[in-house]
Amino acid sequence: QLLGDYMLHALQNANQYTTRPCVGKTDGAYNNRLTLNLGECTGMSLTADCTASVFVGSDLTVFYSSDKHHPLYDMIYKDGTIYHAFQITEGKSHDAKQTQIKSLAQQLQIGSGGRELRLYYAVHEGTFDNFVTNPVAPNAVQGLSIFHLKLTKGLNA
Repeated sequence: QLLGDYMLHALQNANQYTTRPCVGKTDGAYNNRLTLNLGECTGMSLTADCTASVFVGSDLTVFYSSDKHHPLYDMIYKDGTIYHAFQITEGKSHDAKQTQIKSLAQQLQIGSGGRELRLYYAVHEGTFDNFVTNPVAPNAVQGLSIFHLKLTKGLNA
């Protein structure tokens, strides 16, 4: 819960995050690091249905679920036609259920009208170097990118 709160507040400011593509440890891309600028959100909203709320809601508002067992992600915001969804985890692995990914992409109409979905598995910096999802490389949907994201100390939270 602390990492989730940290991420929620960090998204209210501009921050640079180290990420990598969501692949297995034996894939050469596992060691490819990308720096992404995320955040600068202007609001937060606790809601029961984050997906419906972000679809019709304002840009740069982070919607987070009142349900601790919300499927696939913990918080989401959009910036224009790009949706950023975050699953915060403290484990060394996390499920990446294909049915949930496909359902979210359909609900947000990803792939039409230039809409994209970026799904981030956000993990503590001490876990990042060994983190994988299950499956390690989920089947992509057109317009979807999946990343591992490193949460470090010193973010503007």
